[in-house]
Amino acid sequence: MEGWILGLHLLSAHLGDLDPGAHPRRFTPGIYAVAPSGVTAGAYRNSLDKDTVYLGWTWRSGYHVGPFTDVTFTAAAATGYSEAKVVPLLAVAATLGHGPYAPRVLWAPHRTQPVSLAIERRF
Repeated sequence: MEGWILGLHLLSAHLGDLDPGAHPRRFTPGIYAVAPSGVTAGAYRNSLDKDTVYLGWTWRSGYHVGPFTDVTFTAAAATGYSEAKVVPLLAVAATLGHGPYAPRVLWAPHRTQPVSLAIERRF
């Protein structure tokens, strides 16, 4: 990876099936950091209205898709979900644009298909 990345988690929506009676929150605030080595750590208020903390690794693919740049893959362990105390977190993300501040779209291939929006600052 090139340098440090600091990001703010902002919003989430779910494209897949939710648990019966679930009313997920859309505003999912949080913060994360990606080190030049790829080590990734963060925390946010998840769509179930619980605190999530995660630690993992992010890989840059070098792919660019349309206006999206910096396509990445993240694998992490996360807390705050009903399935278990610690669950696997897998995500594909892409940045829109090349500036030091850029929006980032993230998708997790999970049963509920969450799509999230963040904003990043590159150092």
